[in-house]
Amino acid sequence: MLAAVIILSIICMVLLLLLIGEKVSIRKTIREIETRKAGDTNMPLPLAVPDRDIEKMIACLNDYIEQYQTKLSYYVNHDTDFKRQIANISHDLRTPLTSIIGYVQLIQKNSTPEMNTEYLNIVEKKAQLLKSLIAQFYDLSRLDGDEYDLKPERLEVRTMISQAMVDYYNEFEQAGFEVEVVLPDHPVYIMADGKGMMRIFHNLLQNVLKHGKDYLKVGAYCEKGKVKILFENDALPLDETEVAHLFDRFYTADRMRTGQNTGLGLAIVKAMAEHMNQKIEAVYAKGRLKIILTSQMENDFRNDDCTGR
Repeated sequence: MLAAVIILSIICMVLLLLLIGEKVSIRKTIREIETRKAGDTNMPLPLAVPDRDIEKMIACLNDYIEQYQTKLSYYVNHDTDFKRQIANISHDLRTPLTSIIGYVQLIQKNSTPEMNTEYLNIVEKKAQLLKSLIAQFYDLSRLDGDEYDLKPERLEVRTMISQAMVDYYNEFEQAGFEVEVVLPDHPVYIMADGKGMMRIFHNLLQNVLKHGKDYLKVGAYCEKGKVKILFENDALPLDETEVAHLFDRFYTADRMRTGQNTGLGLAIVKAMAEHMNQKIEAVYAKGRLKIILTSQMENDFRNDDCTGR
């Protein structure tokens, strides 16, 4: 009887110590949480007293803290990027608008019809630029919000590239570019939105006109069931950082902030390409910038026997 009492007392003592240990562990964990909350730190919570259930609880808390910190970091960065974009939008809209106001004031003060005609032509160009900027901002916001209506259809690559080059033939000729177009010998098809693809081609060609010089090569070739469309041009020296950020909105490699240099053209290209499940990349080597658009091929020529490289 006495032995049973002693054993029961020992068991009760052990249970009491375990209970006290758990309470101490919980209190220490609470203090650790309070300390981290006050100090704004994301260090994981330590395990005060080894216990399976408390260890599991603290592991769950650490997972929650990590997820919270990840989300907080995302929203902080997003907020900073949003404010920067608003500042850039304000600058880009204000530049042509200020110019328009200035020339209108000159027209009001000037009495020469010839000068007024010249100023009105400038005002019209600035107004068209302003309209284009607003359209770009709108398109980018629709792409970000998955509101841009892109309908995939079977498109022939050679025809699209040829049409885009015809659209800009005069501009490249006037700018003094040597233009080379190299296309496959046979029809090559991809699934994409027709208007979206032409928008991509036009933006890339406009980018060459603004920032390239002397030489442009446009081509297409097949590689392991993929169609690669190439835009290659002579360019000013670019470092790895500049190339890596070419598709960032409001980024321009020449760092010149003018009303005609918003850095939105390539951002729209990337957004549209990704919405059509395409890959786009930029490579700079030996004084030339290559922008490569990769799509899944949609015809039977699924091998490397596709000229135009």
